[in-house]
Amino acid sequence: MVESKARTTKARAKTRTGSKAKKRGAGRPEFEPTAEQRERVEILVGGGMSKEDIAAAMLVAVNTLKKHFAKELKIGRSKRRAEVLEAMFNSAKGGNVSAQKAYIQLNALADADEAVQNPKAHKPAPKSARIYKGKKEIAQEEALSVGGAGSDWGTDLDPTAPPAGAKAH
Repeated sequence: MVESKARTTKARAKTRTGSKAKKRGAGRPEFEPTAEQRERVEILVGGGMSKEDIAAAMLVAVNTLKKHFAKELKIGRSKRRAEVLEAMFNSAKGGNVSAQKAYIQLNALADADEAVQNPKAHKPAPKSARIYKGKKEIAQEEALSVGGAGSDWGTDLDPTAPPAGAKAH
């Protein structure tokens, strides 16, 4: 019985060290990206570089880049653009007129892009509601607008004009 258990243990040990097991010391070690490398990939993708160019700059193969930096490649552009916009906004709030103008221009460009990409969702601004005036408001406006130099009344209704027949000094 002890002999059969020993054989089974040896058989299990052989299967563990078979072809599927990783060989230690053979070949290149597994690539482990650093935090600095991850940040650099985000910056490069945020600047508009292609995956091939980023891989060349990082001195890695494109497949290695895709495997180890998939998250950075996916969200890097948005994350870095958001940081730049936040910095621009803070500078604009601080009184930088150039930053204020650039920020407003970016908003206008974003609105135009959205309108082009999704014309059905972009609706023009609603027209202002028409304000109806009552009889009293209309009568008050007419009373204030009557008279003056351009009407039949002349200056008779102008409270600042001297009375008719008065001599000027």
